[in-house]
Amino acid sequence: MAVWQMDFYLIKIENIKFYDETKPWASDDDNENLLIWNTRDIKRAAIDNISKLLPPEENWSFTTEQFGCIESTCLQISHFEGDYCQISFRLDLRNLGEKTLFEILTFINLHNAGVVYNNKCYQVNDVILNDLIASSNAKKYCDNPEKFLQDLKKEIPC
Repeated sequence: MAVWQMDFYLIKIENIKFYDETKPWASDDDNENLLIWNTRDIKRAAIDNISKLLPPEENWSFTTEQFGCIESTCLQISHFEGDYCQISFRLDLRNLGEKTLFEILTFINLHNAGVVYNNKCYQVNDVILNDLIASSNAKKYCDNPEKFLQDLKKEIPC
């Protein structure tokens, strides 16, 4: 993932109450299992709508459907054995347009989903998603790359 991208997973709203934010990301199968969707639950109409703005593209993994460019804004649906998948978005904060953001929110709402970002769950609307974007490292980088890299350098012990 590029420094100008913000990424997050979708989680079913009913799974948010079971997600344990105190556990480090991917350290425990329970949290990761809460991100699993049945592929039958993916709404084709939502895929069709988002693919108008983020056209399908090849992905390095033959098990991942990708809509949009990996270096820019994209939706990825990673398929697993059986009829299961994970859904994630990467947002390119260098040029994320309102129309694209609206379609992403529509996709999230049509799937009755929340967002897992920085190991925390959120029930999102336009205000919350905009707040998450505004406070992300990707946004800080896009606003002032030099300052972001200097601040990052201060955090890394020599």
